[in-house]
Amino acid sequence: MKKRGVGIALVIVVSLLVFIVSSHETGNEKYAFALPGGKMVFVSIDFTDDPENHKWNSIQEGINDAEEGDIVYVFAGIYPENIFINKSITLLGENATVDGGGALYTVTILANNVKIKNMEIAHGKKAGLYIGNYSHVTIENCDIYGNSEYGIFAFSSNGNTFLNCSLYNNQKGGAYFVLSDENSILNSEIDGGDWGIVFQNCSNCHIKNSFLLNHENKSINISGSNEIFVTNCTIYGSFCAIRLRASQNSVIDGCIIKQNIIGIRIDGSTSNTIKNCHIEENVGYGIYAGEYNGILSQNNVIHHNNIIDNGNNAYDEGSNAWNTHIGNYWDDYSGNDTNGDGIGDTPYNIPGGYAMDNNPLMYPIQSPPLFVWVDDDFTPSSPGWGNDQFNTIQEGVDAVLENGTVYVYNGSYDTTNSILIEKSLTLKGEGDVSLHSSSNGLFIQAENVNISGINIESAENGIKIVNSHDVIIKNCTSHGAHPMERLLGCI
Repeated sequence: MKKRGVGIALVIVVSLLVFIVSSHETGNEKYAFALPGGKMVFVSIDFTDDPENHKWNSIQEGINDAEEGDIVYVFAGIYPENIFINKSITLLGENATVDGGGALYTVTILANNVKIKNMEIAHGKKAGLYIGNYSHVTIENCDIYGNSEYGIFAFSSNGNTFLNCSLYNNQKGGAYFVLSDENSILNSEIDGGDWGIVFQNCSNCHIKNSFLLNHENKSINISGSNEIFVTNCTIYGSFCAIRLRASQNSVIDGCIIKQNIIGIRIDGSTSNTIKNCHIEENVGYGIYAGEYNGILSQNNVIHHNNIIDNGNNAYDEGSNAWNTHIGNYWDDYSGNDTNGDGIGDTPYNIPGGYAMDNNPLMYPIQSPPLFVWVDDDFTPSSPGWGNDQFNTIQEGVDAVLENGTVYVYNGSYDTTNSILIEKSLTLKGEGDVSLHSSSNGLFIQAENVNISGINIESAENGIKIVNSHDVIIKNCTSHGAHPMERLLGCI
């Protein structure tokens, strides 16, 4: 059984509660105290029921005693019951376990704005936790496991948040959302079972910063849904990491998808985006784009990904875009890059139809990056923004790895300060790059620097080189008070 490191925090909470309770003692009697949002109700398997002081030995009795806004505090122990929460309360546990013993649902939510924290929910038949037609439920720091079908089942339930939870050893799957919108699973782990997380006819849901592993079928199954966002997740050891079926406008961003049979499968889906992902070491396919009910996948955008060492890196029967201004890194691409812009000169062909990546990357995507692109037209929506794509030269220089390359697309770049170069690198302009500076244009304080293709207009020095060696400047123009200044032992 998994435990969470909340013991110290709970000791502090319980100590505070004991202090407040003791401050309300008269003789040998204790009275329940009021909190700003309501009263506190206590539950312990060691208690004898004491209605006057709101002390109970079952969770359901504590819930029944509570009113809207109250907190039901459950001390550690295993509580063999299935419970119904029919009012907006907080159920706060000391790693207490609710054991449904095979009941249909271990915990049933029958109210909006319910909060459950630091609890274990186990051994339901259909699900450990059921939310039907109620919304804005928060489940935090909970373990949900050992349920015969799903850990969580939500039907027509919107705006719920699941934070720092572990869902494991649930036979059919971790969580199943049907006709439910704006649900979020954050910083959680979903391990084992047939399915990980299923979205059926849902919209605007998020899975973020989570681990999904060891699923017999799909780790994330998105069916008939719209705007599902999977961000910064790690998915491995499953038959298929992510499947999009008859779904639209979803985004898979910044995920590590490796050592599955299939990485990502797109069936009869349109206008989805896959970007900034590492899709590696999947046995069958890295990405497979096929049909569903005779409808091919089309207009999906797949760019700025590492697609490496898969049985088959990609397969596309439909009409999808495998690049925008930038494509993907393919470990089996064999083309050349004659102009040094970090993009291959010939397309990468993708089997299955007529698909190709017209802008395959020459270097794998990594952080810090070995190759950086700068364009004054880039925005935060550009793939790789903040890692290897920027709209100022200084940001590109700061971000690139030592001995890496910063490639600057044509445009006009204005700065009030010098572009400071303090590492070995190559700064290469596309051919019509203009740098306008209110100070020095380029200020170089590093060895092994190569500059080319930059036209500089500056108030002071166009290029200033201090304490530097092996600096090469070619195909540049410089207009300023002093086009170039070399100081202190420069060669």
